[in-house]
Amino acid sequence: MDKTEKILESWKKTKEERFDTVKKILIKTYGFKHIRTSGSHFIFHHPILEKAYRTFPRVEVEAFDPEGTLTVPTHNNTVKKIYLKMILKAIKLMEMYEEYFAE
Repeated sequence: MDKTEKILESWKKTKEERFDTVKKILIKTYGFKHIRTSGSHFIFHHPILEKAYRTFPRVEVEAFDPEGTLTVPTHNNTVKKIYLKMILKAIKLMEMYEEYFAE
């Protein structure tokens, strides 16, 4: 298990994570683009997330917007557990999409 996998696994149990860590994983590991900030809400986009939603429309959309945007609220430079779980759902959906079309 590499460092990123360990961090993602810890998100299932931890109460919060530093925003810098979350941002680094979203951008450097998964290729998200930070498109804008609105107050304490950071908005990221990934085209595969948008395609995955269209391919698997019955997936819960609470984690992200159907256009492929993911909003990550912060407070005191931390991201709360509920948002970490939403990020994990979005990543899982992207991985499902990539596996589905890899075959």
